[in-house]
Amino acid sequence: MRLFWVFGLKLLLRPVGKSTFVGALYELVKALLTFDEALFTLAEALFALGEALFAFGEALFAFGEALFAFGEALFAFGEALFAFGEALFAFGEALFAFGEALFAFGEALFAFEEALFALGDALFTSQQRRSA
Repeated sequence: MRLFWVFGLKLLLRPVGKSTFVGALYELVKALLTFDEALFTLAEALFALGEALFAFGEALFAFGEALFAFGEALFAFGEALFAFGEALFAFGEALFAFGEALFAFGEALFAFEEALFALGDALFTSQQRRSA
């Protein structure tokens, strides 16, 4: 709060005649008034700085929350990637098992084909014997 009493004192102590004491007192009051205005300006500037720092703190807090949410999302992505890797590995194992089963089926089919040829040969040989 400004020193309003200084204004009244300033009017009372304005230099009258050649009194140096009153003149010095007048200059002191002027200096105090200027100092009071400077302090008031400083207080306003500090208040503005405090408001700016508070806004910066709020922004920094929001940034921290956003960074934390990003970290959580990154962690969830990592878990999903790990689950995908496990699923891909399981798919690879299933594909390998399918390949083994398909290979066994191919071998069995080949054996069936050989048996059919052997049967065909036996029938052909048997028929040749009958006709001879």
